Amino acid sequence: PDSARVEECREAIAPILIASASSDWRERHQAVTTLADLLMLDFPAEVSSQVGLLTQTFDVMSQRLTDSNSKCQLHALQTLNNVIPALCSGSTVVAAAEGGSAGISHAPMSPTSSGSSGARMVLQPVLSLFVPAMAKCLASSNGTVRTNATTLFSTLNGHVDHPSLIQLFVNICN
Repeated sequence: PDSARVEECREAIAPILIASASSDWRERHQAVTTLADLLMLDFPAEVSSQVGLLTQTFDVMSQRLTDSNSKCQLHALQTLNNVIPALCSGSTVVAAAEGGSAGISHAPMSPTSSGSSGARMVLQPVLSLFVPAMAKCLASSNGTVRTNATTLFSTLNGHVDHPSLIQLFVNICN
């Protein structure tokens, strides 16, 4: 990606970072939606190729995974379930049925699929940011959050190189 597009992406992320830290849950919820649109529609190549941008975006998502508002938490889980395949496998972006936010059409890669190892390593730099937050969602008292966290772990398992997850899972279990 060219440097002008990367800079344009950085500028687009700045207001999202501010909104994601708002005390109003609706602003945090909207920040996740806006970030998903940016990741999947506007700048997927720029974000996935720039570790700094990837870190910023997944830091926002990690914070929303542990949000005190279950609506924000659930939205982040569902959004990551769409964003991960889009960033890792270049899935086709389609319009979502509700809310106008982006969705994707994808088939998770199996551990034995022929997906390129480069695509499976896209999230390697940010796994430690959001996998522990995902694990906390599994312990939620909200059944919908738990179910969506399980789905997200399955999605992650299908799109990330398995050895990169082992140490994270061991740390979570300790």
